[in-house]
Amino acid sequence: QDQGGVIISVNDSGLGISAKKTERIFDHTELDSTKGTHGESGTGLGLPLSKEMVELNGGRIWIDSTEGMGSTFHVWLPSAASAQPAASGQDTAPEQQQTPSQAQAGLISPDSPGS
Repeated sequence: QDQGGVIISVNDSGLGISAKKTERIFDHTELDSTKGTHGESGTGLGLPLSKEMVELNGGRIWIDSTEGMGSTFHVWLPSAASAQPAASGQDTAPEQQQTPSQAQAGLISPDSPGS
């Protein structure tokens, strides 16, 4: 938990995403889907839709990624007690930079044993 909310982080050890692509990865006007680690394809709509849903719930979504090393996606959602409508214009989300313990708090990894 952080600043009256919860951080959920999901990481993988896949291909990673270039810094140039991470700048626009959540932009629905720049749909750009690339092949995954095992050649799987997508439409490029998932992350823009995720961002919209998170923000409509007063939260924030961001990515940490290194090409060739994998990515970690973070979602911060306010607790019910601290939730404010997205239209309020108030940003209660934490800064993008999290400590390792915070980033690992909700870690789910498909590469982990037993996944």
